[in-house]
Amino acid sequence: MRASRAYVSGLSQFYEETNMIQVRFQLVGVKYRQQEFTQAKVCINDVLQLMPEPNNVHDPKAIAIYKGGIQIGYVPRKDNQSIHAHVMAGQATCKVEAAWSMGCAVLVELP
Repeated sequence: MRASRAYVSGLSQFYEETNMIQVRFQLVGVKYRQQEFTQAKVCINDVLQLMPEPNNVHDPKAIAIYKGGIQIGYVPRKDNQSIHAHVMAGQATCKVEAAWSMGCAVLVELP
């Protein structure tokens, strides 16, 4: 299924009624994990796990994204800075908003 709307990396909004910050972006690094992404069978509304990678040589604030124990990509570097502390504290939730054959767009909610 193709994404039905444009996703702008780093787009965030605060929702007063829920007191949550929402950040939307497309996963990066999927092209290096094509087999894993296909195996994970990512679908709309799937809940994903955010895992910090403090020993990542390219970015110590890197955040890997998993579905069912399978790494499918990363949070874009320009977005991981804003959500890193929440992920480290276990305060971030992540779900798929749009999915296609080799990628997906996600929604991360932060308190």
